[in-house]
Amino acid sequence: MGVSGFPRSLEVSHKVLLIDDSPALYPMVQARLQSEPVEVHYACDGPTGIELARRLLPELILLDVDMPAVDGFEVCRRIKLEQELHNIPIIFLTGTASTAEKILGLDLGAVDYVAKPFDAAELKARVRSALRLRHLSELLARKARVDSVTGLWNGDYFAARLSAELSLSRRTGRHVSVVMAAVDHFKTLNAEHGPWFGDEILLAVADSVGRRVREQDVLCRVSGPEIAVICPACETQGAAALAARLREAIAAIELRPRGQLLRATASFGVASSADCGGDASVDGGVISAAARRSMQSSKSSGRNRVTVAATDAYVPTDADPHPNPLPLHHRRASDAIGFTVSPDASAA
Repeated sequence: MGVSGFPRSLEVSHKVLLIDDSPALYPMVQARLQSEPVEVHYACDGPTGIELARRLLPELILLDVDMPAVDGFEVCRRIKLEQELHNIPIIFLTGTASTAEKILGLDLGAVDYVAKPFDAAELKARVRSALRLRHLSELLARKARVDSVTGLWNGDYFAARLSAELSLSRRTGRHVSVVMAAVDHFKTLNAEHGPWFGDEILLAVADSVGRRVREQDVLCRVSGPEIAVICPACETQGAAALAARLREAIAAIELRPRGQLLRATASFGVASSADCGGDASVDGGVISAAARRSMQSSKSSGRNRVTVAATDAYVPTDADPHPNPLPLHHRRASDAIGFTVSPDASAA
């Protein structure tokens, strides 16, 4: 530890963004934190603060609750929806806060509250604590290979494990496939119901998918609303069939935010080493990119469907009204017949 009480790696200057509608608070906060290894920046309202946060990427945000037009709760909600900003810790500053308001702020993703007028020692201690926790979280994220929300393997593990499985497949001659899926309308659901609901969806999807994959399959959350399954010793048709079963399972999930029935759906892409250059030359990046392109094709073709990378083929299901589906290798995404989705499912 350094002399300031920070880990030595924190004794460099770290950016702290103050968002408050009172300009007089800026020099006051600077004075209170002048002995700390921080560099304080200032924004006078919520929208300006969000824009400044995008440019600065601060290590900590001090956010006033009671601001005109856009209050601190709404600013926090918007920040937590942005991929590059959502891990920045937020400390709320407030003159008066009821228990209900504190719970709301913490549920939105804030890490702490400081009451105005604040004591210099308390402010320093809370800033130190927030920066220390961020530092430890970053260390754990770099070293750990488990996603903190779902408990699944994360994107780093996915890349390493896929590479290892492909290396094994070159020796055994057995193909490896990847099934990739993204929860449909995930950002909209987060915006409408809050980040906690996004986590609830991901947990439900992870549980449903985890109960349906084979023991040798490897289920990962690769990023945001995206999950992936590595399927060793599995060729294209088998992976496509698995994806179709998983799509149906996810579509059956029922969620009830604030008592409102919503059904989750997901768009799937499938790719196999058999169709991406062969065992001798293909690498994990090629297969995962092919699976992701197919997943994007499913999304652009109407969502809640499966597309296979080898042929851009659309996998029909019982919901497909086409009376005589063509063989898989003859069905292209551009020819796909759309799914019939219930009103509840379309809301998701």
